[in-house]
Amino acid sequence: MEGIEKRSQVPPTDGWAPLCLPSSLVLYFLSLLFLVFGVLYLAYPDTIVATTSSIGKGLGLSRVPADGAPSAFGGWLVFTFAYMVAAAASSFFAARSADPRPYLRILVVLKATSCLTAGALFVVQDPFAFYLATVITDGPLALVAVGLYVHLTGDMERLKRSGVALGGTQDGVK
Repeated sequence: MEGIEKRSQVPPTDGWAPLCLPSSLVLYFLSLLFLVFGVLYLAYPDTIVATTSSIGKGLGLSRVPADGAPSAFGGWLVFTFAYMVAAAASSFFAARSADPRPYLRILVVLKATSCLTAGALFVVQDPFAFYLATVITDGPLALVAVGLYVHLTGDMERLKRSGVALGGTQDGVK
């Protein structure tokens, strides 16, 4: 009987994780950010790489060779755009989910992999500014996703211990 009383005191979540509105807003923002940058890279790949290379040249870093321009091989555009859509979708579904942790795990893997790969290529291959920019942006984004995961895991465990029903659909998408 006590569990029923506690559950009735919590408003229905309609797919939102309880007490996580700030986290959901961060995830919606990241989703939009990933989608916008994915579209920009798809539309203006050479401009983005050239701009990054120019900034890097000013810092004494190597420029990306002209024959390595993204538009020279359309496959890279497909892969890059698909990666950004996957990151955007992971963030979006995490924001909508009653349990966002599986989506956050995917986001951590995506961002950590790109950060670590770019860092390794920066050290082993050539110090391209594009690699450094990827480390500088995706590293902190991976840490944000890890931080949200840890924060939400703690919130969900506290709610479970208090007997609060989490509500919503299994994946938060109706």
